[in-house]
Amino acid sequence: MTDQHHDDVPALANQIANDIPDIKETLMYHKDVFEQIASTWSDTTATDIDTITIGLAASNAAGPAVANEAATTTNPTLIPNKAEMDTGWGWASDTLHAVLGGVNAYALAAASMSPGVSDAAALGTTALMWGDLFLASGAVINFNNGDVTITHSANALAFAGGDYSIGATEKFYLDGGGNTYIEEVAADVMRFSTGGADIMYISNAAINSHYDNDSVEGLAINLAGYQNGATQFRNLVIADGKGANIAAFTGSTKQVDLAGVLSVDDTTDSTSGTTGSIHTDGGVGVAKTIYVGQGIQFPASQSAQADVNTLDDYEEGTWTPLVKFGGGVTGITYLINSGTYTKIGRYVLISAQVSLTSKGSDSGAVTITGSPFTEGVVAPLAIWPLAISFADQMTSFMNGGVIQIWEITNAGAVTSLDATNFANNSEFHFTCVISI
Repeated sequence: MTDQHHDDVPALANQIANDIPDIKETLMYHKDVFEQIASTWSDTTATDIDTITIGLAASNAAGPAVANEAATTTNPTLIPNKAEMDTGWGWASDTLHAVLGGVNAYALAAASMSPGVSDAAALGTTALMWGDLFLASGAVINFNNGDVTITHSANALAFAGGDYSIGATEKFYLDGGGNTYIEEVAADVMRFSTGGADIMYISNAAINSHYDNDSVEGLAINLAGYQNGATQFRNLVIADGKGANIAAFTGSTKQVDLAGVLSVDDTTDSTSGTTGSIHTDGGVGVAKTIYVGQGIQFPASQSAQADVNTLDDYEEGTWTPLVKFGGGVTGITYLINSGTYTKIGRYVLISAQVSLTSKGSDSGAVTITGSPFTEGVVAPLAIWPLAISFADQMTSFMNGGVIQIWEITNAGAVTSLDATNFANNSEFHFTCVISI
């Protein structure tokens, strides 16, 4: 019996010999692949068969790569181009870092996106700009860690922490229509415009409306001469808009010049030199007529002035005249005994009316007392008597506040009237001017 296996050996050998070139070619292909992988992957000792322990890289020279290294803020492990192994994505503390050229350029965390280091990146460029910026309600734009902030709230923006400036040729608009704005129109001159018309110009020397335009109708106010270290303006000039001054207030001379009508719409009464709608610590000069609707009030206590042309006091009042006989008032009764006085400066006009219902029981010379003014020189009285007897003529005068009544005969004898000259119904009126 012939052994068939022995018979097939030559045929198998021939088949192997024929396949060896193909097997060699296949092995050489895999050898090349493993050599390429070995050239880009780093070998380590694997302890977990499910863990890739070598790096990964595309066969393309500019292809991506994954480096099996510790990712940091400056060492990327996800690399878009293996030709630049220092550019890609790194990681630290739950934060992705965009590493550009080995530099920590940007950091992306769960609640923020920031540059890798402060003040190192711009949002857009002069050539490549973002379109719109959308911020939520309550958003804050924060400059230099709170140095200046812009905070949003409902329908409002709040600026805090610094000064705000606008370019010298720029307008700051206050409305959506574009016709109400503030602008610096010249060196240190600011213009306020509304409704397309200029309303005010402000500089370090003046506040004007219709700047450099005296032909425009309207009211111009010019505050000039600001005092160093003070909080007041020195001068105030109000013009009619055509170059003519209506009023000028000059601080250096403490003077007010008014070319028109001064009208004060206030009803506050003046009770002293420091109250009322208008009051001044200095004098008031008036070139023409003064009209007073309710009166001129002087202080209760006279402020005497030495100037002979100064009226320094005015006073009105009443007083009660008392008739005495020999200095007594026993039993004297009156129907009327009243008087008035008016003091103008140093002169006093005194008047009285006395009507008796009983002259009483005292005797002696008659006198009338009760005058509110006891000073002054002897002054004659104008007297009108009724039911009083006297000789050829009657005369009367006031001396030291006491009124005396005398009779003078045609022969020139002077005698004081006494109780015998009066009746129970005697009456008299008198007026006297005294100087005090």
